[in-house]
Amino acid sequence: MDINTVLQELGLSEGEIKTYLALLKLGSSPVSKIKEETNLHRTTVYDFLEKLINKALVNYVMKEGIKCYKASDPGNLMNFLKEKEDKLKEIMPELKKLSDFHKEELDVEVYKGKEGFKNTLNKIVEIGKDMYGFGFDESKYETLDPIMMKQYFRKTKEKGIMENIFVKKSSEFLYNDENVNYFFLPDNFFNPNPTMTFGDYVVIQIWNPFTSIVIKNKDLADSYKKYFDFLRTQTSMIFKGWEEVKIIYEDMLKEVKDKGEILTYGCPPIVDNDIYINFFKEQNHILKKRNIRYRITFDERCVKNIKGCKKEGYTVRIIKKELSTPMEVSIYGDKSFMVIWKEDPKEVTAIVFNDKDITASFKQYGEMLWSIAKPAYCAHPINK
Repeated sequence: MDINTVLQELGLSEGEIKTYLALLKLGSSPVSKIKEETNLHRTTVYDFLEKLINKALVNYVMKEGIKCYKASDPGNLMNFLKEKEDKLKEIMPELKKLSDFHKEELDVEVYKGKEGFKNTLNKIVEIGKDMYGFGFDESKYETLDPIMMKQYFRKTKEKGIMENIFVKKSSEFLYNDENVNYFFLPDNFFNPNPTMTFGDYVVIQIWNPFTSIVIKNKDLADSYKKYFDFLRTQTSMIFKGWEEVKIIYEDMLKEVKDKGEILTYGCPPIVDNDIYINFFKEQNHILKKRNIRYRITFDERCVKNIKGCKKEGYTVRIIKKELSTPMEVSIYGDKSFMVIWKEDPKEVTAIVFNDKDITASFKQYGEMLWSIAKPAYCAHPINK
C-alpha cells in the first residue's frame, strides 16, 4: 500500500507528508537539511513544520543554539487518527439530526392555471385533513371561479374539514362559511403568496402566472403547522393606523354573542374627531340591534360621543379630565385590546391581547373606574 496515499487519507497535505517522511529518514535535523531533502522553499518548510508540531507528529530540541526538528514516533499517527475519531463522535448526534430531517425525500409537483388549483382543492378533500394557511386574499379566489369555490366548500363541509387561515386585516371579502376560521394579521405582515398545509402536504401558490407548487413531505408540513400554531397562540399583536384598528372593532362585534357584553373605558377627547364618530355611529346601531350590553366610560370632554351614546340610549359614565389618558381599553369575553389614539388617524395604534390573565386585570381596573365614574345617562333597558 502506498504510504503517501494513506497519509493523505489521514488528512496530511503533500508538503506535510514530504517534511514528515524526510525527518523520519534524517532524524533530528535543522531546517537547512530538511530543505535539501525535500526541495521545498525554506519559508514553506517552516510552515509545514508548524502544522506537524500542532498535530504532535514533530517536535524539536535546541542543539548549540540551533533548532533541530525530529519526527515523533510513527505510533503517534494512531493517536492523531484517534483524535479525529473522537471529534467526529462529538458532532455525530448533530449530523444525524440533520440527516433525519431530510430522510424523507421531497415529492414536488407543479400545476399551472385554474385547473391545477382545482387539483389542489380536490387533494384537500381527498386527504380529509384540516387545512392551515397564510397569505390568503379570498377576493382573488372568488374572482377566479366562484362556482368552483362553492363546490369546494360544500365538499369540505360534508367531510368535516376545517379551514384555518390567516388573512390581512383590511380584507374586503371573506367567505361566510361555518367551516372556515379566519385569523387576522396586520397588512404589513401579509405575504401575498398563499401557503397552505394539510396532512403531509404543503402547497405554495404564485398568482402571476397562477401556479400551485404541491410538496409532499411530513417534516415540512409539520413545520408549517407549528408556525401556524405559533402565530395563532400569540398573546398580543400590534396594529398600526386607523384602517387596521377599526377592523379590530368590527372583529369584536363578530365575536361577541347577541345579548353579550362589552366594557370600554378611558376614551379620550381625541375620539370626538368626526372620522371616528361616524364609524362608531354604525357600530352603535349594530350593538343596539343585537341587544349587546355596552358600558363605556368617557373623558368628560368627549361631548360629541357622549351625546351620540345618549341618543342611542346606552349606559355612559364620565370621568374627570385629570384621570384621562390617550389610551382606551375594550374588554369582551377573554379578549381585550388597547387603543392609543392620535389626532392623525395614520398614527393610531392598537395592541390586541388574547390572554385571560391580562384581560382579567383590565376588567378589574375597568370595573373600579366604572364604580367611581359619574353616570351620564342610563335609559336603555339592556344596560340597567
